[in-house]
Amino acid sequence: MALVLNDRVKETTTTTGTGTVTLAGAVQGFETFAAGIGNNNTTYYCIQLNAEFEVGLGTLSSDSSTLARTTIISSSNSDSAVNFSAGAKFVFCTMPASKAMVLDASNNLTLPAKLIMPDVTSGKILVGDGTSYEEVAVSGDIGLASSGAMTIQSDAVEQSMIADDAVGADQLAANAVVNASVASDAAIADTKLATISTANKVDIGALDIDGASDIGAALADADLIIVDDGAGGTEKKCEVSRIKTYIADVTLTTAAQTNITSLGTLTTLTVDNIIINGTNIGHTSDTDSIAIASDGVVTFSQRDVHSGGITIADGGQIGSASDTDAIAIGSDGDVTLTQDLELQHDGAILSFGANDEITLTHVHDTGLLLEDSGGTPTLQLHDANESIASDGSKIIMTSGGTAFNMPTADGSANHVLKTDGSGTLSFAATPATALDDIGVGDAASTLATSAGNITIDAQGNDTDIIFKGTDGSSDTTFLTIDGSDAGKLLPNNGMDLNGKELILDADADTSITADTDDQIDFRIAGSDVMEMNPTAFSGGAIYENADDIAANYTITSGKNAMSVGPITIASGVTVTVPSGQRWVIL
Repeated sequence: MALVLNDRVKETTTTTGTGTVTLAGAVQGFETFAAGIGNNNTTYYCIQLNAEFEVGLGTLSSDSSTLARTTIISSSNSDSAVNFSAGAKFVFCTMPASKAMVLDASNNLTLPAKLIMPDVTSGKILVGDGTSYEEVAVSGDIGLASSGAMTIQSDAVEQSMIADDAVGADQLAANAVVNASVASDAAIADTKLATISTANKVDIGALDIDGASDIGAALADADLIIVDDGAGGTEKKCEVSRIKTYIADVTLTTAAQTNITSLGTLTTLTVDNIIINGTNIGHTSDTDSIAIASDGVVTFSQRDVHSGGITIADGGQIGSASDTDAIAIGSDGDVTLTQDLELQHDGAILSFGANDEITLTHVHDTGLLLEDSGGTPTLQLHDANESIASDGSKIIMTSGGTAFNMPTADGSANHVLKTDGSGTLSFAATPATALDDIGVGDAASTLATSAGNITIDAQGNDTDIIFKGTDGSSDTTFLTIDGSDAGKLLPNNGMDLNGKELILDADADTSITADTDDQIDFRIAGSDVMEMNPTAFSGGAIYENADDIAANYTITSGKNAMSVGPITIASGVTVTVPSGQRWVIL
């Protein structure tokens, strides 16, 4: 079994699901997998149906009739095996991008995996000979192990081969250089000296700190100093923080001190500024009543009491941890709320004015009460010209500067409000006189009733009922019902019944109708006695007919027809006479 790639290998398949694909023959212009890849071989494949696709490594059966989907590389199913739908699909040989060697714009060759040479004998490398790259065994002064490790052969290195500073301490094995290997006048550079870790190898007198660089900053807790650990002891490092601990119990005799962690009990302390390092301020009974974080945020663990009030900066804000600017106070004292104001007391009162003369009181389970201790409580909607007020006995509504006094008692059914011309409203019966005009509105109007008739009664002498409308910006009379002629209809532009029956008598059995397109039916005593269409007139005892037929016509089923000739039938026109019926031309 071998991996084989070939050009123009493409077959069809109707296999569904995620299993082995049955190959159904080559596509025109291509060859089969059996011919191009070969039995039992593997190849890279692609299966495609509309938006469904799968790219992978497949293995042909012994007769190349099926292709096993061995490894899925990429697919429309998140790079997993595709459960293919029904239908004819293409299966073809391809080269996945992830398996290709790529020569980029800089002529660099990228390999998707290992480069394996034909001869995998240990110790061989690729060497360019000017024409190609060949596998050769490493020999001479250098040895190459299968692990990739290179070694210098015995006696292969001479003094002339080693440059100055070519060998560092990490390249030398333990005890590789002995005293005899170092010339008597040889000087070792500072960079070549390792840290001296053995005690008492450097005398304190040998240290010269006068010429050393200054630390250049204030001492920090982690800074180190050298300390001699007692008589006959060794020098050790010490953090500056240990000195702070050592002097913590020292009695202070000077006015100025820094970094004091504990003073015991102070009776009186006068300071210009107090700065704490992110810790707490408190009482002996509550040591963390005030906590100051590193960012300056102050947290009170108890309710804070301000006997002289609270003053915040102009434009300052008051809020909660989740809404820091819920209340904003401007330099003019105006208070702005970014959230709802809730007055949860049943008798809560909002007072307005310097003397609290206007109040808005919550009346439990009832509503809001507006009161004015100095006069008539008034709610203005825009300005003084639009308002609602009460004088204690009635509601006064002002609109456009006119005050209307509402009635203090209800009227009777169907009464309407009327004014006395001075703003006093009262209930009165509906006027019995008819309106001369129904006012013009800006919307469509509908005259409707859920029961009973709608009567339009022009009771004047010699009156008509006229229906008018507007067409093309012109006032147009559509229909007149003539009162002087017993209600005769006078349409202005004809009448369109749209297939509806025109009743001609009192018992509605005599009528004219158009039951079908392009035909008029005449009905007398409830029966059709005559039909008329563009080419025929049937049903009557005596009738007149045209002498030419210009359109196709089929005699009505169950009826005979006759015409008075001569009759001319236009070219291409057909008259159809159903079986068993007659068309007689006289």
